[in-house]
Amino acid sequence: MELSSEERHQLEFGPLDFAMTWLQAVGRDDIDTVWPAMTADLRLAFAQHWISENPDALTHPSAQGFDRDEFARVLSVEHPDHLLFPYLATVSLRGIRSTYGDLDVNQLAPGLRARPIGPDLELVRLFYLPDLSVTENGEFMLLSGSTARCAPVITLRGKHGWRVAGMGVGYLRPGWPPHWEKVINPED
Repeated sequence: MELSSEERHQLEFGPLDFAMTWLQAVGRDDIDTVWPAMTADLRLAFAQHWISENPDALTHPSAQGFDRDEFARVLSVEHPDHLLFPYLATVSLRGIRSTYGDLDVNQLAPGLRARPIGPDLELVRLFYLPDLSVTENGEFMLLSGSTARCAPVITLRGKHGWRVAGMGVGYLRPGWPPHWEKVINPED
């Protein structure tokens, strides 16, 4: 199957390549790539979740002088250098991986198109290749009526390019505690 120029551009520069690169970084535990590629709200929600689950972190000497909102903001910057960030990173990466289960990120590939779900917001499904059919030309296909596991990534295009806004079927929204908002259905 010949790809259109738009499809080639999407695969190389759009949310498809961005989501694939990001999820591969998750698989490598590369928090230095993963963390800044998430939206500020998503990073803040992960920081708030970690603080909510580890309230003793607020009594750590490196957190003295911060209330929980300030501490969450310190931990959620794009390139945090706080002493406790590695602990937040470990828990966050584990949480992200739990959204796609035991799928091997090296066996995932994007479909041909992202699905628009809002202004500058696109759903990228990274399909698990062993679940797809293979044509005689070696191309992977999801046949009509069949199912395949996938790792959905919700991407947002902003002034600095693409960012991960959510994963799985929704968003982790900031708050005390952060809350999960489902926005994707299987038929989307």
